[in-house]
Amino acid sequence: NVAAFLDWKRERMFEALTKRLAQSNKRFVIRAGRQIEVTDQEICVGDILSFNAHMAAIISCDGIFLSGKDVKTDESALTGEPEPISKDSEHPFMISGTTVNSGSGTM
Repeated sequence: NVAAFLDWKRERMFEALTKRLAQSNKRFVIRAGRQIEVTDQEICVGDILSFNAHMAAIISCDGIFLSGKDVKTDESALTGEPEPISKDSEHPFMISGTTVNSGSGTM
């Protein structure tokens, strides 16, 4: 059946594309005192993740804001809040899937 073959082929192409995108989506983390580059799947508990708005950083895991300057995140997809949320010691929770709109920092 030609339709089944085409569906199978499309599915394989989609899987290959997904795998390539996952491998190209790198993050900088500090692990054991060294800064290294890892994929989202390689991030471990205890890693310190660096992020900034210039990289259009999508937060790939939940975490606690440690330090940074003028960090604001877009949480509208999760919370419905229309304005970017400032991150500081009073509002330290970084939520997976949100986007860093301004600033840079670590979590």
